[in-house]
Amino acid sequence: MKKVLMVALDFPPCQSAGVQRTLYFKKYLERNEWLPLVLTAKPLIYDKLNVEQLSDDAFFGPTVFRAFGLNALKHLSFKGKHFEFTTFPDRFSTWRWDGVRLGKKILASELPELLWTTFPCSTSMRIGLQLKKASGLPWVADFRDPFSGTNPYVRARNPIGKGIDEEVVRLADKLIFTTQNAADVYLTEYPFLDKSKIEIIANGYDESVFSDIKLQEDTQHTAVDVSEFTVLHSGFLYPGGRDIESLIEALRELRNASFAGANRLKIIFRGGELSSKMALRIKQYGLEKNVVFLPTIPFAESIKEMQSVDALLVLQGEIFNNQIPGKIYEYVRSKRPIIALTHEDGATAKLCQDVPHAHIADMNDPLSIKLALQNLLESKVDQAFDPALYSRDIGAKKLLHVLDSLMLTSVSKPGMVNQSIDKDRVR
Repeated sequence: MKKVLMVALDFPPCQSAGVQRTLYFKKYLERNEWLPLVLTAKPLIYDKLNVEQLSDDAFFGPTVFRAFGLNALKHLSFKGKHFEFTTFPDRFSTWRWDGVRLGKKILASELPELLWTTFPCSTSMRIGLQLKKASGLPWVADFRDPFSGTNPYVRARNPIGKGIDEEVVRLADKLIFTTQNAADVYLTEYPFLDKSKIEIIANGYDESVFSDIKLQEDTQHTAVDVSEFTVLHSGFLYPGGRDIESLIEALRELRNASFAGANRLKIIFRGGELSSKMALRIKQYGLEKNVVFLPTIPFAESIKEMQSVDALLVLQGEIFNNQIPGKIYEYVRSKRPIIALTHEDGATAKLCQDVPHAHIADMNDPLSIKLALQNLLESKVDQAFDPALYSRDIGAKKLLHVLDSLMLTSVSKPGMVNQSIDKDRVR
């Protein structure tokens, strides 16, 4: 059986949406004659844990290797303050040391044929760089979205991260992005990059998750409380990137215009934090019953919640134009009307244009949002709509093809390191 060493920070019991991509790829490869070896972190590094997964052997078995690392914001801060250098290239930078040590040990003992590393942190790529240099193995770097220091909408000051970014582009055998927009950013940023190295593997929904919660798709959804029209936003909010200011203004205008159904609207922000500024504005506008903030819940529960509401909300400002939030694929699979507050040139808008029950509006334009909300209240979903094109299976098949192709290429190249890897070299 072929082996691949997968380096990923976000892995169960980490309670993060970023877990799902790695986890699904791992399961899919296992069904297709690959043995994934996962190099991840010890649970203390994570912000939030799914405590039920702490006792799950599937995440702590013999093919899962956990290296020690600290979270600078949790472990290297005092009274909420920390030295800035502890967060470069990211707040998990200390994971690198034990990650490289353990990774070299895995290379020598398990003899994987390929390396695969994934964001959302640069440190996983940094570990991949050192393992690539130590072993010479073919390496697939799963960027997902553009690094913040490379993204033209952000240009975060992170010289260490930027250096890692460029070196990965040079040394990795394949670069994977979730959107063509993201790939184009890298082709522009690094003129030396050969576009044949790039693969687009989008995110998607996991059908098994939906099967497990026994969805009743053959009946039209009806809200439990017909006096309310509930709209759910699942996930974090970010100033500028996922901002609700214009949405709140649109809600006020809808109500002031005495639009039928405006008072029925209830928007739930699951996992988002309410700023003091917005809390005051919501109170001033008398929208306390229309806008509700609730704490984060585990992934499976969030999928269930998507089935209990009337519509689903995604916020994706211009700074996120090159990426698509993973949750939108679960939204599409849930067969609920979608309201997408996003930029018209963004990758998210392009996806939503192909979904007949998605309503698109500019996140920063209250009038545009107001019209979208009006349409949303009157919309229905054609239950014949087939979301299969948005399944994670599509991307997993592409990844399998990439790995198998790299295996064939490496075997055909004289001197390419393979199963006969020199154990002394990686010690």
